[in-house]
Amino acid sequence: GMIREHYEPGEIASTYSRYAAGISVLCEPDKFGGDYDHLATVASITHLPVLCKDFIVDEIQIYAARYFGADAVLLMLSVLDDAQYRHLSDLAARLGLDVLTEVIDEEEAERAGRLGAKIFGINHRNLHDLSI
Repeated sequence: GMIREHYEPGEIASTYSRYAAGISVLCEPDKFGGDYDHLATVASITHLPVLCKDFIVDEIQIYAARYFGADAVLLMLSVLDDAQYRHLSDLAARLGLDVLTEVIDEEEAERAGRLGAKIFGINHRNLHDLSI
């Protein structure tokens, strides 16, 4: 469901723009109530880098992230095999997007290193039941 009630991406982006180094925007609609329109709203308001946070498994999502104004995309190793990761990260680079590679454990961190990931994020949330 929604991460927070009364979610106004533009208002949040205005506030974050005064304090943050970047803004992560949830674009995943089913589990988190995100939307690529939220990404466009935030990107149009802030001077900060904007991350498209979605369960990206298809290149159309990379194109959408770019179209709606993202500066970077999240690629989660827990949902991608090596070939998918390489393909999507190469496409993102060709489109001028940075890639934040999400790992959930030491094994995935080593895998990300072998795949040439430049920016890592560690997620301790269980993506099946969303527990920590």
